Amino acid sequence: MPPLEERPALLTIVTVYLAALAQGLTVVSFPASAALFKAQGFTDAEYGTLFLPQIGFTVLGSLTGPHLARRIGLGPALSTAFVASTLAAFLLYQSSVVTHALALPVLLAGTAAMGSGFGLSAAPLNALPARLFPNRADSALLGLHTVMGVGFSSGPLLAGELLHRKLWQALPLGLALLTICMMIAARLALPGDGARQPASSPLVPGASPPFREPAFWAFVAAAVLYAFSEGTFSNWGILYLHDERHLAESLAGSALAVFWASLVAGRLLLSLLVTRFSSRTLWLTLPVLMISAFLAVAAAQSASQALLSFSVAGLACSGFFPLTVALASTRFPAHAPWISSMMIAALMFGVGIASFAIGPLRGALSLSGIYRLSAVYPTLALLIGVWFVRPVSAPTAASKGVAAPR
Repeated sequence: MPPLEERPALLTIVTVYLAALAQGLTVVSFPASAALFKAQGFTDAEYGTLFLPQIGFTVLGSLTGPHLARRIGLGPALSTAFVASTLAAFLLYQSSVVTHALALPVLLAGTAAMGSGFGLSAAPLNALPARLFPNRADSALLGLHTVMGVGFSSGPLLAGELLHRKLWQALPLGLALLTICMMIAARLALPGDGARQPASSPLVPGASPPFREPAFWAFVAAAVLYAFSEGTFSNWGILYLHDERHLAESLAGSALAVFWASLVAGRLLLSLLVTRFSSRTLWLTLPVLMISAFLAVAAAQSASQALLSFSVAGLACSGFFPLTVALASTRFPAHAPWISSMMIAALMFGVGIASFAIGPLRGALSLSGIYRLSAVYPTLALLIGVWFVRPVSAPTAASKGVAAPR
């Protein structure tokens, strides 16, 4: 994939990274509003059901995104993704003004639209940093996911403050305005040339399809297991701390915000460490921290312990997924946009499954027990990484025109 230009325009860079921020805010807006949904009378099972459409439509969007990007270009494809994100924000707003009987169907449509927007944006958002900064592709991708994490971390704080002031409707309305602006900016400021490849196939002609190789499925499995971890931390954290640890809604929301803020800080740190240490080594270290975080969250009793344990969880989750995307793209350089889309599909599939499955499990296990049991996810991801994902040799990578993973 060719770089955009020798020195990309500042407007292009700002558009790409602001788009990541907007998508982060949109995705987190639904779990960040969990306390409002509970106040409206939603059961745990109904709340978990909200994430089922997100699974299917994120996968569908991720499968469609690479083809769309090749057909109409990266900029127009990202603009199209923001059409769906705008619809998601509008439906989130509508859920607060319709009757209770209609609120659940409206929210289900909203998470479907959110999944579509996030899935469609995967190919352009994960491909553009490497085109903007071809000599610093790993750091540029980590930077993009860091900015997206800023959206994840600020969303719960913003939602909690607006709920406290009884101005929650400003959240979806503000998101709708932001996503409309990004829809226009992406169309005007980003390239419309695509990847200069035939639109008939999401894979590169003549190259071996990644899905025929065990390494591809190892990366998919690692992404899904990571997503189980992230979804358990993020989508059920507020309800766990509020219902089981009896913390105030504001404190519970603060713990989720701390999780995302620590995730952002961890990605900033890793963007520096990846220039000095092996990406694979850093990637394999993070599941060990996730195991510790699950046990710490399950044992937390006070507000300070909850905040500390969720901060450890954020640091542990910080770089695993972007490093998964980077390592998988390096392993299959000819299919980088398609690979990044499949990793996003795996991520959202895992987050959605974990978020839904916990609802029915509440009848048999406490949330603290579920958090303790969830330590098996990063354990399995670590084993997969150690046994199935091998470093790419420098000569092999170089022969394909990419840098070997560090």
